[in-house]
Amino acid sequence: MIIRGREDKPLKFKDLLIYNANIQELYITNSQFHGIYSIPLTVYGILSKKTNDLVEDSNVSIVDPNLFKIEELQTLLDSNCYVGKLYIILCEGSTLWLNGLKSLTIVLSESNVTDIWFNSSMITELVLGKNLSVSNDINLKFSAIKTGKLIPPIKIGGMLYLNYTNIHSNRFAVEMFNLAKRLFRESSRPEDLDNLEYHFYREMVARRKWKVELAKEDWKITNKKSFKKLLRFLLVKFGGILEWIFLDVPIKYGTSWKRLLSIWF
Repeated sequence: MIIRGREDKPLKFKDLLIYNANIQELYITNSQFHGIYSIPLTVYGILSKKTNDLVEDSNVSIVDPNLFKIEELQTLLDSNCYVGKLYIILCEGSTLWLNGLKSLTIVLSESNVTDIWFNSSMITELVLGKNLSVSNDINLKFSAIKTGKLIPPIKIGGMLYLNYTNIHSNRFAVEMFNLAKRLFRESSRPEDLDNLEYHFYREMVARRKWKVELAKEDWKITNKKSFKKLLRFLLVKFGGILEWIFLDVPIKYGTSWKRLLSIWF
């Protein structure tokens, strides 16, 4: 099933309704849509390509998650996929691949899946929800995540890869990098040692910045900004600077002896 518009005249439609279908691959290119609804539907591939006139409030959503079964939701080509809001409940043993995704909100919960990949994606909010079980890996390499939430219990049988992932919320970054660090620490593979050191370093950097943010917020939310809280904020800020100078810059929190040797020379 291929729905394709011309480059000079892209297809524009408000809703796409597919009933009682079993689709191997569904391509939607150069298109603008506000919703995809399915009752019930087994989908192996969904792809949408962003166009210049795609409205900001465009939305891919599931009307009734209980009626929606996804065995594999994957961007099949190297293209930009823009999603306003995506709620996903995956059936057992499925795989989620969405590389190059641009989304506002992604909520993953109540699922038992094989792999989750969001490589090179821009995500405003990522929620890894309660009772999410991933038997293999969650891969978020080269992605940008503004904020998010971890809601336990979450079970990950493999690894959580956050290499070169930019998480703007320092609190969420601490949670994510700490979870990834614990998974790599439990691994017995020699190649996971570098990943352990990398994710530990990123956690410590995020934790340092988060402490300063907390002290600043604590001082700002006070009705009468007290001198005591201002002094506490300045001390935490100064402590963060010292931590950066003596722990981050020279040794990357003990993970880089090469940097220390270079500075010594």
